[in-house]
Amino acid sequence: MSAVVCDMTGNGSARKNKRTEEFLGLVFASNPRQKESILYTMDKYYTEDDYSKLEDILMFYARSMSITEIADAYRLLVEDTIKETMYFLEHGRYRYSSFEETERLVYSRKEYMSKYMVGLSVSGYLWSNHIKMFHWFRDIMKGMEGRRYLEIGPGHGRYFCESVMINGFSEYDAIDVSETSVDQTNAYLKEHLDKDQMGKCRVFRKNAYDHKPAEKYDFVVIAEVLEHLEDPLGMLSHVNSISSDQAYLYVTVPVNAPEIDHIYLFNSIEEVEELIKAAGYEIKDRLYAAAGDMKLEKAVKKKNSIIVGLLAGKVRGMG
Repeated sequence: MSAVVCDMTGNGSARKNKRTEEFLGLVFASNPRQKESILYTMDKYYTEDDYSKLEDILMFYARSMSITEIADAYRLLVEDTIKETMYFLEHGRYRYSSFEETERLVYSRKEYMSKYMVGLSVSGYLWSNHIKMFHWFRDIMKGMEGRRYLEIGPGHGRYFCESVMINGFSEYDAIDVSETSVDQTNAYLKEHLDKDQMGKCRVFRKNAYDHKPAEKYDFVVIAEVLEHLEDPLGMLSHVNSISSDQAYLYVTVPVNAPEIDHIYLFNSIEEVEELIKAAGYEIKDRLYAAAGDMKLEKAVKKKNSIIVGLLAGKVRGMG
């Protein structure tokens, strides 16, 4: 086993994670602070399955790009996050506040977006707040069942694919306006699901507001999407209208979390929870995860990034 993988695990167990070893070696060489943070996260929060999933996502991207390019994409995300954080601390707001701005200045840059999406995807396997949210989501899904599942903004498809494999629902739909996201989700599903599982899935490239299904959904996932919208309440209200009376909503929203394409600034946990209630939902469970594994009280005081995770049930008679 390599020194890097031994450092990751703190022992000499035989994990043959060749791509993980190479990727982390490149990341650590360019950013010692990332080494400290990532190794801390792995030591404290990783399960055996998390090591496998990190190797798996690197293998997935390595089919079309080199490990060096994947490391460069992750480095791009980290550097841009630092830039946006500095802007946020200086101005007290995000750089952009409208979809028109992000569409023109961010999303239209195809080469940049391809790298950014890869970096963002990989960060989900390396940052403690994302790891904790994914573990919580997986535990929730193991206790859920119904007929129809919807995910808005599936990213590269990790949560969507996990839900299909847990197999609590009969039909699974995903919607995203991004061509890149739809393509990555479809590719990820084809890589990880069998024919029968794929037969349950549909991935649409469309605006969620234009999605008006004949049959309502029993479970809806909106993971780190609302901060990209000008009108989060409008989106939640639409989701309520296409959900069954017994439907559940799983939503994650970052508070004080500057990124290049975030336009709606949520200033507090309370603001997020009030928004969910205003859309006609009752909060059933919650998880808060601060960036860098910072204590929640300290993160609130310093206005550091916090992911707010909520499981909510639809209030009867709404929507």
